[in-house]
Amino acid sequence: MSRNPETSLRDQANANAPLAPTFLQREEFAAPPLLAWWYRLFAPTPPTGRLVSLRERELIRRGRLASIILAVQLLLIELPVIPVVLHAPNGPIVLPWLAGCILALLAAFFFNRRGHLLIAGILMVGSIEVTMIVKILTIPGGISVFYLPQFDILIQPILIAVALLAPWSAFAVAGFNICFIIGALTVGPHAHDLAQARHGPDSYSFLWLDHCEKSIGSP
Repeated sequence: MSRNPETSLRDQANANAPLAPTFLQREEFAAPPLLAWWYRLFAPTPPTGRLVSLRERELIRRGRLASIILAVQLLLIELPVIPVVLHAPNGPIVLPWLAGCILALLAAFFFNRRGHLLIAGILMVGSIEVTMIVKILTIPGGISVFYLPQFDILIQPILIAVALLAPWSAFAVAGFNICFIIGALTVGPHAHDLAQARHGPDSYSFLWLDHCEKSIGSP
């Protein structure tokens, strides 16, 4: 049976790769027992018995970081929010989206373990973006001054993009969030207190929103 030429070349390259010194084989990717167990389950597996390329080393480092961020995002952010969403007035709308985002995070674990860090990072960023956008736009009675701090959570996907994705992706996520915030505060549903704050005598901080709103509404 003939072998795949690409497989043969890969095997030959691995065979010709220089062997790592014994201390590097033992220590380069060493971790405390608990972290080592976690990395073994949810992070890319480092090659053994040879020197690791810079690209492989960076992939392993970012994959391990992604596995920790995923754990924090799933166990400390998304799952604890479920009881809050269940009792929220817009819970029936937000809950299906939240469940979808949790499934996306579980899929991100799988892709990260396989070394597909790009897909895992996109799923992580998208899960926060979708959850927050749906939550903000479905606030009963519209966006109020009380809910304005919700926009601060949109910094999280930017930080994840910085840590796991290409450098330019952080600017793309930040630009998208800026456009969303401007759109939500200009043409989105507003509660009475936010409308009053925007157009009251002391609303100097909202003058730029009025300018954006006029620009959007102009032909």
